[in-house]
Amino acid sequence: MRNWHSKSLGYGESVYQSLNWLEQLRYELCPKAQSPFTLTLNTFSSETVVFFEPEFGDLAWAFGASPCERPIVDGVCWFDLAYTPAQLDDSCGEIHALKARGYPGDQFADGRGRAVTDQ
Repeated sequence: MRNWHSKSLGYGESVYQSLNWLEQLRYELCPKAQSPFTLTLNTFSSETVVFFEPEFGDLAWAFGASPCERPIVDGVCWFDLAYTPAQLDDSCGEIHALKARGYPGDQFADGRGRAVTDQ
């Protein structure tokens, strides 16, 4: 069975840093995908969470997401923020390509879904 995956992006300003990192990974791993993830808001806690469909498991794994049940995004518990990643072309490659093995000050998945902070 192929799993959905999810990962919390946190609250407030930290969401933008995580979303920027996710966008860079997306450009590297699936640049032609229209919507490789769904950005949601938990209506009870105001936490921002990203969900990945099974077909984007590689992106989810690289981002450090964990397997989860398919979410019910109906505005009751999960509200779809209707975020659409920018569609990139080859001329954007230098801007959005991953920096040499890291995004300074950010967290990376260690391959087992745990976050690792560069020291």
